[in-house]
Amino acid sequence: MILFYIKIRIKKLTADKLELEQKIKEKTADIANINKVLETKNSDITSSIDYAKRIQIVLLPNKEELMEVFDAFIYYKPRDIVSGDCYWFYKTENYSYIAAIDCTGHGVPGAFMSLIGMTFLTQIMIENEGPLPATIVSELDKKIVKSLRQSKGVQRMRDGMDMALCRIDKKKQ
Repeated sequence: MILFYIKIRIKKLTADKLELEQKIKEKTADIANINKVLETKNSDITSSIDYAKRIQIVLLPNKEELMEVFDAFIYYKPRDIVSGDCYWFYKTENYSYIAAIDCTGHGVPGAFMSLIGMTFLTQIMIENEGPLPATIVSELDKKIVKSLRQSKGVQRMRDGMDMALCRIDKKKQ
């Protein structure tokens, strides 16, 4: 009787073991499929961000043009693929403007803020002739608040940027 019980128990344990091995194979296959999907998604996202980096770099000022005006160098090393840190340059007949900008957020959100900031700075320069830095900063603030639909209420977003902005008078140096 004991021998019969042991044989039945061994048979049951063997069947359970085979069932568990089959479940492990199925789960491993599921995980492998999920991993493939994640790898594909990651690759797609990284490709998109790499493309965004190329766009961001193209929108940064031309280093050669900057070097013609300033005896300087540019150290630009984003923490992520794209960045909220940027520099901006604009020149008119009488003035050269240069800015170092640190936007809120890192990575993609920061990069969007830097693109908004650089675009608005250039727009302000086109709309005004030789504006003072204070005017530029004031106009930039208005444009960012309006474009991001920021309000003074409780829900106010904290998006923005820190910026050092200089205007150099070409005649007076």
